[in-house]
Amino acid sequence: SKLIESVFENSPKAIKSNGAGATKAGLLASAEKNEITGTWGFSCGALPLGDGGLATIDEFDKLSKDVMKALNEPMEQLTLSIAKAGIVQTMTARTSILAGANPKYSKFVPTRSLEEQLDIPQSTISRFDLIYVMNDEVAYDTDLDKARKILKNDFENDIETIDKDILKKYINFAKNNVFPSLSDEAIEYISVFYAKTRRMSVVEEDIGKPITMRELNAIKRLATARAKVELREIVTIDDAKEAIRIYSKS
Repeated sequence: SKLIESVFENSPKAIKSNGAGATKAGLLASAEKNEITGTWGFSCGALPLGDGGLATIDEFDKLSKDVMKALNEPMEQLTLSIAKAGIVQTMTARTSILAGANPKYSKFVPTRSLEEQLDIPQSTISRFDLIYVMNDEVAYDTDLDKARKILKNDFENDIETIDKDILKKYINFAKNNVFPSLSDEAIEYISVFYAKTRRMSVVEEDIGKPITMRELNAIKRLATARAKVELREIVTIDDAKEAIRIYSKS
């Protein structure tokens, strides 16, 4: 929750919601009738409103299954198709989603698979580019240090941080002015990784999430983002290697 809050505060355009109180209308859109004119129109939810920015959803596992499945289209196609009250409309929803969820048993069990422990449909999980498990490991010295800092409210450190407003301007500039294209070397490196991983999944069983075109596009986005954050117009082979490292670790 703290991580999600921090990303929300440092994003130039972000919308925050919580799965415990979010509805399909709140995240997507709803049809509303104008009492004066008698005509129908749409009221946009978080994803269309966050177009070009970020939507953070804490307690993602508390969303209803219908709402989760309704997110499948905007998460993959970056659009939202609505057909209500005789109106058919397609809206853009080019919105990144950062979500946090708790495991079913309140604590992650390393010996069980991710699918067993998350009460989220597989079709929705597969649409996230990256998935990380934050495991609460027990370590006496670390726990003692954490407890003292929390009780003393002592969270200051000597690490120099970038001013929040400057960081927002930098992210905004990169998003709106830099549009990197993949070099031939990067294309070849990513393509070979994709083909090899596909072949490996046929030979070996239980190697984790199967790789598809969806994951190929995720790696492309990661490599492009790495070039974009350095304000470069070309995605190099180093960007491709780093994107694959991040993807593989996730």
